[in-house]
Amino acid sequence: MEIIFYHHVSCEIGPRDPTKGFTNINKFLNENPSELILVNFEMASGDATPEEMWELMQTNVGARQKTYNHVGGDWPTMSELLADDKQLILFEQYHNENCLDPTNPGSSPRIEPFFDYAVAETTWEFKSVDAMNK
Repeated sequence: MEIIFYHHVSCEIGPRDPTKGFTNINKFLNENPSELILVNFEMASGDATPEEMWELMQTNVGARQKTYNHVGGDWPTMSELLADDKQLILFEQYHNENCLDPTNPGSSPRIEPFFDYAVAETTWEFKSVDAMNK
């Protein structure tokens, strides 16, 4: 069995085993039933695809069952999610273009494209709060 790892920002910083992450998330959600977590997988070349991450998550039944599956239309409120025992929303984003492998982006209907629902990151060019608000 191939081991899947993840990392943040730089491909060279070092990987982590996502099964431990899913276990920790599930434990936290079990202990905090009124909390909701959004996970944004930053996808890059050599990383697991969204489909591979979802397949790996299948081994953690608790986290899998807590994952909301958006099938279009309006998003539920936090109260509606919690009432349905859905405390986890998964997103993916291709951020580091130096690592991106466009030939194998992967796909999973359970992991939403982040920038379909969020504003792109700032370029950090703003010199003040006023400049951001213009």
